[in-house]
Amino acid sequence: MPRKEYLQSVLNRLKNDVGPIVECIEEHNKNSENKIGFFPMVRIIMPIIEVVATSEGRMPQGLMAELGMTLPFTEWNAYRDIFLHNDEFVILGVDSLGLQTAIFLTSEEEQEIGDFLAKDGRNIDPFRLRRLLVDYLDHKIEQTNEDETVEIIGELVYDPSSKNPEVQGAIKEIRDFHARTYGD
Repeated sequence: MPRKEYLQSVLNRLKNDVGPIVECIEEHNKNSENKIGFFPMVRIIMPIIEVVATSEGRMPQGLMAELGMTLPFTEWNAYRDIFLHNDEFVILGVDSLGLQTAIFLTSEEEQEIGDFLAKDGRNIDPFRLRRLLVDYLDHKIEQTNEDETVEIIGELVYDPSSKNPEVQGAIKEIRDFHARTYGD
């Protein structure tokens, strides 16, 4: 697929799918005493970072560092891995050292606050991250040559000899679906 077209489709999702959610929350938070925290926004933005990084042949943490994330590996582990699989904050630790984590949301008008709170790397602001990613993609699309391509990773192939019960469950479901739907 042409890289420019692919990056544009990602940017369109950020603007047209994620954008209205952000705008709705920002509008509510501007006009209400009861603010919406919306932690699931991390679950929305982190996979987008992953697909952009993967399309560039690098780790998501590299893109996060380029976007200005102070502790990209820590933030990836705390917010992508943990919040995709759990719904709780964690204290990150090594030896006797620990870091508390937090998610907050800043609007365009609060950008300076978001930049300040994000500096130490313990906190994440998915709205800020979305703004940074939109700017990054705008710039990247502008720089991309028309003849560049990207290989889209959109396939998950299961190994039938796997002993993993989740893989075996998925294999059974796929086979049963095909048998019911296509008679094979």
